[in-house]
Amino acid sequence: MRAVVYARVSTEHEAQINALENQLEWYKIEASRHSDWEITEVYVDQGITGTQAQKRPEFLRMMEDARKGKFDLIITREVSRFARNTVDALSYTRELKAMGVNVFFINDGINTATNDGELRLTIMSSMAQDESRKISERVKAGQKISREKHVLYGSGNILGYRRENGTYIPDPDQAETVRLIFQMYSDGEKGLTKIVNELYRLGRLDAGGHVSWDASKVSRVLHNATYKGCICYNKSHSDGYLTQKRVKNLDESSYVYVKGDFEPLVSEEMWDRCQQILLARSARVIDENGKKHKYMRNTPKSVWTAKLRCSCGAGFIQFKWRVNRDGAVVHGFQCYRRTRRPSISYLQEHGLDLGISCQIKAISEWKLDLMASKVFQNLTFDKGKTVKEVYRILNRCMAEEKTVRISRKAMLENSIAKQKERLDRYIDLCADGVITKQELMERRKGLDEQIAELQSQYESIEQEDERSGSIDMKLISQKLDEWQKAAKTDVSRELINSCVAQITPVSNEEFRWVLDFQLSEVKGINMTSCTMDGFMELARFVIPFEDAKAFKASRNQKIHRRDWTDLTVVVGIRSKIHP
Repeated sequence: MRAVVYARVSTEHEAQINALENQLEWYKIEASRHSDWEITEVYVDQGITGTQAQKRPEFLRMMEDARKGKFDLIITREVSRFARNTVDALSYTRELKAMGVNVFFINDGINTATNDGELRLTIMSSMAQDESRKISERVKAGQKISREKHVLYGSGNILGYRRENGTYIPDPDQAETVRLIFQMYSDGEKGLTKIVNELYRLGRLDAGGHVSWDASKVSRVLHNATYKGCICYNKSHSDGYLTQKRVKNLDESSYVYVKGDFEPLVSEEMWDRCQQILLARSARVIDENGKKHKYMRNTPKSVWTAKLRCSCGAGFIQFKWRVNRDGAVVHGFQCYRRTRRPSISYLQEHGLDLGISCQIKAISEWKLDLMASKVFQNLTFDKGKTVKEVYRILNRCMAEEKTVRISRKAMLENSIAKQKERLDRYIDLCADGVITKQELMERRKGLDEQIAELQSQYESIEQEDERSGSIDMKLISQKLDEWQKAAKTDVSRELINSCVAQITPVSNEEFRWVLDFQLSEVKGINMTSCTMDGFMELARFVIPFEDAKAFKASRNQKIHRRDWTDLTVVVGIRSKIHP
């Protein structure tokens, strides 16, 4: 009978790691008592809670292998190692049983192959879940005591301080930066962006030792109560002992402030004054549900923000450009990185590196509409010929990727084999008394980790093979029909969403449009990771002032020659399908 072992420890403390090594040794002894067991694999989750199966990668890998029919029996020490959640324990064992795989909980004496196995499992898993609840309550009680004792949480990597002996010690240079930020903001004359500009001009270092600032980083400094000598608790909490997901607390009024035993960098009066200014300046809007939220927290969604990706790598945000005489709102789109860094004019004025900020200017929505109409109008082609050409390009690229994956898999197989050979040699040396059992365990741990990592990479490549999909010529033909039809009518947002993969401003005068044939149907695509690599050009054209003027006139609007710079639009497809 093909059997596998599942083991888990909930923390990565040394004692728990040693306990895990003892568990694995115990499994070997137990397996030797069952001559019909052939241990084919060991799955180990380290430092992971058992309350939720979705958080355990090795458990999920074991379930996937079960679906592939790689084994017949799972052996685990007890129900609490398998799951502390009754629902998970029952649902997974039932799923396994349907696949012909049984689970044997050795210490609990439960085997799902027996008639009363599920009843006994229900009782034991309920007890394990209740124990998890009790542990959660003990942890909360411990956190309460920690707050009363003013215990500091976190890594201690905070601007202005060094973490020493469980407390904060001011760092002179960084502390000066913190005081400067609070002083500039408390005057009420400078906003976040102006403070960022000044920090760059002065060459002030952040907590990581770099001159790297943006509005968000300055805002976090101003909101941090540590600088007035307080420890802030309740910034986040667990949403329950079953899921144990950390949830950020956005209600600042519910934060708990406790006076710390370290030196404050600013007075409480200055800190409170800055909070009042922050509150007064924070623009608030009402969403469709009538709920208030902070500016930029939930900006309106647009097909353009979904498709635009700056050449610097950042996304785009939508903002109100202006309101026309007829009351129509004109939107614009700006690179997010540019909104959080000093302006180009400021950098030039003070002789700073222009690379600090993005140089792509804001784009008005009507220009994107104009480009969209021209993209489809300029794609004039012989449909049959184009379908075959696109098919040839995509097919060739998929073949190249497959060759690369085959090569990578072969290299990984070779590396895994070598590591296993090394492990076998160490076992032989231990059996011959050349090295001790402790030395074997230490060396085995490192090799097991390397083998697990190599196997994970190998399985990732196999998943790429499964997701690579196939090219559908019919789908390509349908896309081309849609594009030809769009060339004669206004381009709808639905068509852009369906037929455009990504729009990238290479410069303020050149835009690159990546068209989408069948890529949206391929699972696993990561649009945000798409780069210019592999872009294959299909068409290139220039939009002159005359075209822009005619487009505006069709909307009963005007544009002056001085307000226009000719745009170059490059249209193409990806030659690489991203996993």
